[in-house]
Amino acid sequence: MKRTTTKLYGTLLTVLAALVLTGSFSVTTQAKTKKPYKTKTIKVVEGKSKTYAKNNKIKKVKKVSKNKAFSVKILSGKYRIKVSGTDRGKKQTIKIYFKNGRTQKVNLKTEVNYLNKIKAELKPMLADPDNGIKTAVDMWKTKTKNRRNAQNIDYTFSIKALQDDGPTINEYTLDETLTHFTKSQKKAIIMELYLRTKTKYSQKDTNTDKSYTFNRNSNKYFELLYNGKFTGACEASAWIGYDICKSLGIKCRVVHAMMDIKIGHAWLVIKATEPNGTAYWHGVYASSSSHNMK
Repeated sequence: MKRTTTKLYGTLLTVLAALVLTGSFSVTTQAKTKKPYKTKTIKVVEGKSKTYAKNNKIKKVKKVSKNKAFSVKILSGKYRIKVSGTDRGKKQTIKIYFKNGRTQKVNLKTEVNYLNKIKAELKPMLADPDNGIKTAVDMWKTKTKNRRNAQNIDYTFSIKALQDDGPTINEYTLDETLTHFTKSQKKAIIMELYLRTKTKYSQKDTNTDKSYTFNRNSNKYFELLYNGKFTGACEASAWIGYDICKSLGIKCRVVHAMMDIKIGHAWLVIKATEPNGTAYWHGVYASSSSHNMK
């Protein structure tokens, strides 16, 4: 009996040693018990890249959907991945393998690029400023036509001649604007009309993480503006106007000033040239007032 027990014990040790040496006992058994992380869906703006991070080092990433025509890279430090080239309307998925033995499935949802849609509206107007101003005026009229006494609105445009003794304001009708304004001034007017049509003044989210000021180039806010639902105080509308202008190659900046001891103001200005050749910064009224600058 003792001899049989010893023989059986020796056989079990041999089998156990073989399992340990091949890794089929300790490694794969452990891996199978590792619970995957919860499936994640990340939004990628069409034509842009998206970075996703988790507090675990990444070992590798696999494309597990049929639609694999996109790029995914593990970034330095191996805690983040960068996804680009995704397609809207297609189901695209990746699987991340972490160094701790766990995995995670990530679905990629590609959204409409609303900055591109905004640019698609503006580019034809800016390419032909005379007709562009007419189109922008029609947009502004459409927005204001239901307002009280809208029939009495006089669609005039002002230009400040920046003289040594202070700015003087001359107002022009649409026809006079087409005659008197330079090409750069007409472009500034187009941007002003477009932004005034698409934005509305509100202090509700000022100085909070819901303000565009703290969410620059966010597709969410470009969508709101494209649909005419963007709200924000002076600085928020100035910055979204700035980001749109920069994407179109328009030279611009945001000006900050104190209107009095307690109230600050910010507005967008666009580089323009007067008919006499004098360059200046043309103030653009977005959701709030603006001023020209030398």
